[in-house]
Amino acid sequence: MPSGGHTLPRPRPLVRVDSGQAMTLRHWLERYRAGDREAVWAELVALGPSVREPGVVDQAAEVAQETMARVQQNVEELYERLRTIGYEFNQPAHSHSRPGPKVHRRLEELQAKIGLIPLSLRAFYEVVGAVDFTQARGQLVQYQRPERESAPELFYLGEYDPLVVELIDEEPDRSSKPGHYFFACDEFHKANYSGGENYHVVLPDARADFPISGMYGVDELFVPYLRATFRGGGFRGRIRDAGDRCVKDPPDLALTAQLAKDLLPI
Repeated sequence: MPSGGHTLPRPRPLVRVDSGQAMTLRHWLERYRAGDREAVWAELVALGPSVREPGVVDQAAEVAQETMARVQQNVEELYERLRTIGYEFNQPAHSHSRPGPKVHRRLEELQAKIGLIPLSLRAFYEVVGAVDFTQARGQLVQYQRPERESAPELFYLGEYDPLVVELIDEEPDRSSKPGHYFFACDEFHKANYSGGENYHVVLPDARADFPISGMYGVDELFVPYLRATFRGGGFRGRIRDAGDRCVKDPPDLALTAQLAKDLLPI
């Protein structure tokens, strides 16, 4: 102890990222709130499973909770905007289901059975709940219908991968690979077309965020998927064959640009 009876401040803990370089824990939550959002999430993802280490996981979870609080506000705003323009939800009663009082216990039970759930997805369930912005079948004008050519944008919004996140089941999807847990239909099933892979999370996964399985090889994590979806006014966009790979193009509609205006960045 130094003279005067004062205790020296403890150094900030060091964590090791995948590159093997030591990184001092910085105030992720403060940086996130200050606008350094994408960099903060990149650092959390770079930690891999070590994000669960003591002294790290609590800070990372705070960022996840703050992120999903913004997602929650965007979801509520988009719900009202979509209703205002006359968009019809396929399941109006379930377009946005807020988390119930038993959500924490349910998630703990899930983790006890199947292992850790990524911090981002768990925070979504805890803060946002479940979302289903799929368009009503009776309103959606599919591409093969003769009236599609003259249909206003409103009548085919549902083909642009509307936001859907359902609570995962206790059992993996038997129609998919082992460990794959369904949380949303893909863009084709959402628009009532056959085919598609559907969106899955592979569990257990101790990381801060996870790659979505089922996007035709598109390499995208959950938080960037949400980020891009809000930039598209609640719609992620459509898949396109780019030759050697598939890419996901954002919506190029005037209506989605209108819906996305002034949403909170995440």
